[in-house]
Amino acid sequence: MRGSDSFAAKYGRWAVIVGASEGIGAAYAEEIAACGLNLVLVARRADKLRARAEDITSRFAVACRTLCADVGTDAGVDRILEEAKSVDAGLLVYNAAFAPAAPFLDLPRADHLQVITVNSRNMLSVVHAEAGRMVTRGRGGIIIMCSMAGFQGLPGIATYAASKAFNIAISEALYVELKPQRVDVLGCVAGATSTPGFASTMRPAKPVRASAGGVAPNGDGSSLDSSDGFPFWVMAPRGVARAGLRALGRAPLVVTGGVNRFAVFFFRHFFSRRSVVRFMGKASGPID
Repeated sequence: MRGSDSFAAKYGRWAVIVGASEGIGAAYAEEIAACGLNLVLVARRADKLRARAEDITSRFAVACRTLCADVGTDAGVDRILEEAKSVDAGLLVYNAAFAPAAPFLDLPRADHLQVITVNSRNMLSVVHAEAGRMVTRGRGGIIIMCSMAGFQGLPGIATYAASKAFNIAISEALYVELKPQRVDVLGCVAGATSTPGFASTMRPAKPVRASAGGVAPNGDGSSLDSSDGFPFWVMAPRGVARAGLRALGRAPLVVTGGVNRFAVFFFRHFFSRRSVVRFMGKASGPID
């Protein structure tokens, strides 16, 4: 990653991370804190937020605020925007997501609409407000977490995949629109990553534990820099966060992980879109 002094000089002293209590969001928090930026950590679970903030402040010389807010509600969005404005945040990471997995008709309509609200509608609300403030400020950076699911329809998580396709498209467009105004926008595409949510469906052969050397545990005991026990293509959260921060300002979209980049290239060039949709639908089921 670029030097911490230049990173802070470009984006300012405060970053807001939405969906920061565990997984990829927690990894972003640590990597950004290591660059010397103060943090506003946003999530729904106050206990996890407090634990994450205490860990970060004990290891890095930064301030760390917590905000318990539900990004699935308009009131939660308003609270996030008020907090970001109060610290004049120059960096935003939108990592919140809702991803219920089931055949389309097995999920109630309310769940489908909540996927769109959390993943896309309220992401747009936060990004629109923060991008406008950053343009006025004259600098800023925005990372929108995307997914490999967004490159094609995906049976079993159809609405989630559609919401992530929206995120990919808007990230690419805003990169071009806002770059001349010194605001960097990046769509960070993650594939399978060893987060607690992923672990609940993938069931690794052995539990993922924090490695020796004081790596902070990730919510349920998994490590931010380990994917032990998962298949080889599963990334560690820290690898995703580092790839995103490296690419910010340099590209509109980054696909994290060599296996994921190869998969995107291979499927685009050697398979029909229909074949990819069928393959991904079969491959996305839980592994026993």
